[in-house]
Amino acid sequence: MLREKAFDFWKTYIGLMTKGGVDVSMTNPAVTFTADAKAGEYDDISDEEYYELLDFTEELASFWKKNREATAGAVLLEALVNTDLSLSETDT
Repeated sequence: MLREKAFDFWKTYIGLMTKGGVDVSMTNPAVTFTADAKAGEYDDISDEEYYELLDFTEELASFWKKNREATAGAVLLEALVNTDLSLSETDT
């Protein structure tokens, strides 16, 4: 996962948890990415950038377990379960 995008993900979802947003419904990012691609949102970027975004989106979308939507709490839990971090990385 790209560092900046990973930081944004964790900041958003942990922020939701700390503000009582555990049951907020979140759309799978693959749904949004596909709609944006069909609308031509990525026509002006290089193939390399496009595939980098696609790979990131697919990695992120895995936290939705193939569902179109999931609650913020379920997404965060799935992310925690599937993110392999060392203790030093967790501390950072």
